[in-house]
Amino acid sequence: GGNRFNKADLRSFAVYGQGSYEFSDQFKATLGLRWTEDKLNAVFSQVPYPVLGALPPTANSARFREVTGRAALEFRPAEDILLYAQASRGFNVTGFNAVSGVGPVPITPEIIYAYEGGVKSAFADGRVVLNLAGFYNDYQNLNQTQVVGATSVTDTGGARILGVEAEAVLRPVDRLRINLSFAYLDATYQNFNFTNPLTGATASLDGNRLVRAPRLSGSAGAEYAFPLGGEWTLTPRVDVYAQGRVFYRADNNPALQGSSFTRTNATLSLRAPENRFSVEAFVENLENDTQITNLTASFPQLGGFPLATFSAPRTY
Repeated sequence: GGNRFNKADLRSFAVYGQGSYEFSDQFKATLGLRWTEDKLNAVFSQVPYPVLGALPPTANSARFREVTGRAALEFRPAEDILLYAQASRGFNVTGFNAVSGVGPVPITPEIIYAYEGGVKSAFADGRVVLNLAGFYNDYQNLNQTQVVGATSVTDTGGARILGVEAEAVLRPVDRLRINLSFAYLDATYQNFNFTNPLTGATASLDGNRLVRAPRLSGSAGAEYAFPLGGEWTLTPRVDVYAQGRVFYRADNNPALQGSSFTRTNATLSLRAPENRFSVEAFVENLENDTQITNLTASFPQLGGFPLATFSAPRTY
């Protein structure tokens, strides 16, 4: 144990290009490619308890090279309707694990294969906007931070994320705007092992839900701009957000989860002519419902009691 002093830097070099080809006024294809080289350097130092002098610092470096890209197809059956499909490969370097007695150990970079398709549309001269999308993400080497003993360690494994998102923007009259959204998410770990910070036991996470990934969520909002004369406007707005329960630990411990909740925010904006300036009053969390936003178990050496982070109460 002891105080740890870590220093790391990342240097990235990339070459990329993207091009599109229009087969017709309705159909277009896009292809993009990127070659990336990331080089990481890290130095790890530790002062043990009792202080008997700092241990010699240890250093390490790593170099990662990846080719990523995106391919997309777009089709417009009508001027205000767009159908699209795309596939992409992504790459993310996160850093090092600082392991006592070993030094900085490179973390395997994340790789994601992402697929998405959907429709974007507008009707009634733009007064109705409807968008719908479905997606599937396949993660390889997903980085998940866990507490092992007295050390925070980032492990890697797989994950599968699929879902549907829908949104609508409505303008029934010129000064009224209504927005609605809904999302369904099925996010689970695949080929991923988890070390319980309290017992040290290792178990498979296959099929468990990802942390902070609600299965259902949605929002609704509305605003109306009241004319006050002389081009001044007064606009009240209300937004409501709701989401289902989430897990804060990858082992989906039911004692360490967040319950479903609803959150309401409101604003009142006074805007000057030609948008020269504006004044706004706001209230956030009208329900004054304080929710747990993160919940973890402390180090076993400290007794393993829960550590919680809470959202702000009503704020105005």
